[in-house]
Amino acid sequence: MLVVALVACAGLVFDGARLVAAHDEVADEAEGAARAGAQMITSIRSGRVALDPAAAEAAAHRFLVADGYSGDVVVAGGHVVVTVHARVGMTLLAVVGVGSKQVGATRSAAPVQGEDRP
Repeated sequence: MLVVALVACAGLVFDGARLVAAHDEVADEAEGAARAGAQMITSIRSGRVALDPAAAEAAAHRFLVADGYSGDVVVAGGHVVVTVHARVGMTLLAVVGVGSKQVGATRSAAPVQGEDRP
């Protein structure tokens, strides 16, 4: 019993760190994809920055696929919102019956209009 308890404690530390790292990774991917989508603007010549929804969604998906991820992309209200999920297999916690856990993150981005400087 003591060995199982020690393995479980070690698993919480080891696999817990892997879960935190995986969450950071999917958060970075979601943020990068949202920024890639937010760069797809229609025209700035009119003085107004507006997203091209179809191009923004496609750019965000291309970003995710290039890094081997998939996710949900929503373009609404001038924002690109990307949600990415990943499944992380447990190493030591598998001994006590925890096979895998899912991590996910949602990030958004919007185009920013620059300032006119004299």
